[in-house]
Amino acid sequence: MNIIYIEDAPDVRDMVELLLQSWGHDVRSFESAEDASDALQAAGVDLLISDLELPGMSGLELMRQVMGHNGHVHGLLLTGHRAEMYRPHLPERVHILSKPFDVDELQKLLDGMAASP
Repeated sequence: MNIIYIEDAPDVRDMVELLLQSWGHDVRSFESAEDASDALQAAGVDLLISDLELPGMSGLELMRQVMGHNGHVHGLLLTGHRAEMYRPHLPERVHILSKPFDVDELQKLLDGMAASP
C-alpha cells in the first residue's frame, strides 16, 4: 500500500516507517498534518496513519478532513489514550490502535485494509 504516516516523535516515526517498509509498503512520513498536506492531496494514497496528538491539527481532525474528501483512503489513528473513547468520533473507514501496539495486530489490520477496496 501507499501510506502516509504522521508522527511527531522522530524515534517512533523512524521505527514504524522502517517496519512498514520491511512489509513492502511505500511509506512517506511527516512530523505534522500541515507538513503532509501536499502528499495527502496526491492521488494514490491508500492509507493514512496518524498519531492522535500532533502539533497543529490533531490526528482526529485530520482523519475527519481526509475521509470527508477521499472516500477510498483507509485511516489508522494511533493513540496512547484509551482507544475506545475515540471510536464514536471517527469516520467508518478509520481504525484505531492503542500505543504501545502489538506488531502482529498492526500487520493484521493492514492486511485487512489491503484486501478491502
